[in-house]
Amino acid sequence: QQFTMEELEAISQSVTTKGLWSQELEYVTLQGNIFWGNIAVKRVPVAGKLMTLVRVTDISDRKRAEQEIIQNRDLREAIFNDLADALFLVDPETLLTIDCNQKAVELFEVKNKADLIGIAGHTLQRYQFTLEELAAIDQDMETNGVWSREIEYVTRLGEVFWGNIAAKPIVVAGRAMNLVRVTDISKNKQAEAKIQQTTKQLEAANRELEAFAYSVSHDLRAPLRAIDGFSKALLEDYGEQFDEEAQDYFDRIHRAVERMGDLIDDLLRLSRVSRAEVQHSRVNLSRLVQEIATNLQESEPSRQVEFAIVPEAIVYADTNLMRVVLENLLQNAWKFTSHHPTAHIEFGILEENNGETSGETPQETPGEKRYFIRDDGAGFDMAYATMLFGVFQRLHNTNEFPGTGIGLATVQRVIHRHGGRVWAEGVVEAGATIYFTLPN
Repeated sequence: QQFTMEELEAISQSVTTKGLWSQELEYVTLQGNIFWGNIAVKRVPVAGKLMTLVRVTDISDRKRAEQEIIQNRDLREAIFNDLADALFLVDPETLLTIDCNQKAVELFEVKNKADLIGIAGHTLQRYQFTLEELAAIDQDMETNGVWSREIEYVTRLGEVFWGNIAAKPIVVAGRAMNLVRVTDISKNKQAEAKIQQTTKQLEAANRELEAFAYSVSHDLRAPLRAIDGFSKALLEDYGEQFDEEAQDYFDRIHRAVERMGDLIDDLLRLSRVSRAEVQHSRVNLSRLVQEIATNLQESEPSRQVEFAIVPEAIVYADTNLMRVVLENLLQNAWKFTSHHPTAHIEFGILEENNGETSGETPQETPGEKRYFIRDDGAGFDMAYATMLFGVFQRLHNTNEFPGTGIGLATVQRVIHRHGGRVWAEGVVEAGATIYFTLPN
């Protein structure tokens, strides 16, 4: 934009009076490009003659930088006011609020910023800091660069809420101050209180469970032993006086006592699994499976069962608890293939996206390994799959396949305690597969 005659006369007057005139202007090159220049005009003698020297310095880079600073300041102000947390700028000497954002106005239930500016932030707390505590906070910020704590606050309307306060020293426009952020964590604290209450209830329930387990272990076994002992004594002393039907009744009593004893043992085992502390270490699942398979084959050497075991399946878990899992799963596979002349039991691993189905669930974690025990035995109807892991839930008659219905409940308890998942697939008379995962 060119100067008018009046502006040129004013420039000449300034040069004559002050010896120099300067201004920042936009220029256009002959090629039509626009740039910012700083023009300076002054009188200088040249060969005995007074002349006007005009200097134009390209300041385009500086002007762009200044524009960015202005835009960034606007952006910072927008962020400052739009953040979900309450923000305060505090004078480190007086501890008085210099500025705050809109969220602070809303959180502390005041009309506008003016109600918060000029007050000491700690006066908003339910319990104010002492001078010693304030000094300790300053020392903490100086040493660590930031200070943080959870504090109860009181709004101007008297409402109490929990806030997480974090403070750190910053410099704004060459001035040292503290940036203080207050986050409303009332919902978190309520959730924590609920968790603590639930934890206490669980601890009480566990104590009751321990007392019940003790009672089961000691009090119930005594009458069972008495029933079994006296029934055997009756048979030994008066057996000749009983007919075949009475003898059968005594056999049923004996079997019922044995079954009750097995139930007690399994319940105690489930209780111990639930209470045992998980000790993580390197566990070779393949080696455990091989040991259990060898024991099963030695227990019934006449059976024709082929085991396929994937090598070196290494996990980090509790060795004893994983042995419980594998014993239950392999014993089940051994039991439910017992009616077939030959059987195949497999321990393997499915990797993600390997093309095989594994009964994926919505909780599937990308990249996780899915371990499985698979057999070609009696199987089960998938309509009842959700019942498998319940205590005392059985899909087969005890006369056909003995058991207490607690084994898979124990497996699920152990896997869940490790943070994994367990599920099953099966087809009637075509076998079953139990899958489980363990966190990496």
